[in-house]
Parts: sequence; C-alpha cells; structure tokens
Amino acid sequence: MEYDFKLPRRISSSEVYWVDDRRFCRLPASWRITYKDGDSWKPVRAQGVYAVEKDRFNRIEFEPVTAAAVRIEVEPRTVHYKAGEIGPPGAMFLSADIDWRELGIIEWRVR
Repeated sequence: MEYDFKLPRRISSSEVYWVDDRRFCRLPASWRITYKDGDSWKPVRAQGVYAVEKDRFNRIEFEPVTAAAVRIEVEPRTVHYKAGEIGPPGAMFLSADIDWRELGIIEWRVR
C-alpha cells in the first residue's frame, strides 16, 4: 500500500492494525516502511523492531525522512492446503495442493 502526498512531508513513525480472523486473514510474517527518494524506494532506518501483534496498533519509529510518497511492504504468512481439504474462501474441497497467502489491514497511519 502507498501514500502519495501532494507535497513532500516529513515523517518519523507509522502504525498498522492487522486483521486476524484466525481462519483466512492471518497476521503477516513481517512488514517494513519504505519511502520514495527520487526515482527509487528506500527503507527507513527503524528505531526498534517491526512488531506483528494482534488487537493493537503496531508502531515503528524511524529516523525522520522527507518524502513525497511512503509505502508499507508486507510479507504474508503462507498456509499450505492439501488436496481433499476444505480450502480458502471460494474453494470448497481442493483437487490439488495449494499455498495460500492472505492478510488484512484494518488501518495504517503515517506521522
């Protein structure tokens, strides 16, 4: 996901609230914040660990940057379903093994 600002903004923290329905929308494996510097995307210099906890905002502070755009990059967890199992939404009994990746964000804030 990406925020594009009308004018460059100074930012130094971000918060994300994940969806975890304990079935198909699971907490991600990891995430990070990047910002646009010219034509390239660079990771912010985080001051701490990118937490992945449910039922709360997961906050990361970082060295301030001035940017016209910022992204949250998320790595979903992979769930393996075997043939014959009830699979993810829209797939009743599976005819072949699949790896399924899904996540949900309730809210993402940048400050």
